[in-house]
Amino acid sequence: GRVLLDGVERAEIDRRAWSRAVAYLPQTPALVEGLRVSEQIMLGRAPFQRWLGEETPQDVKVVERMAERFG
Repeated sequence: GRVLLDGVERAEIDRRAWSRAVAYLPQTPALVEGLRVSEQIMLGRAPFQRWLGEETPQDVKVVERMAERFG
């Protein structure tokens, strides 16, 4: 079989571009039990993080900004 995204073979798509295109963070349930709000927001950073989800100082800044913005 073949895996295509907008008609382009998976092997031809950059890893980050692929991650951004297929990332999914459901809006319901609103929060996963046991996760802090900052951890929940950090899940949305996955396509922008390094291999194995290593958080960078930039990720932390973005999460803080989003938490402040959306309360």
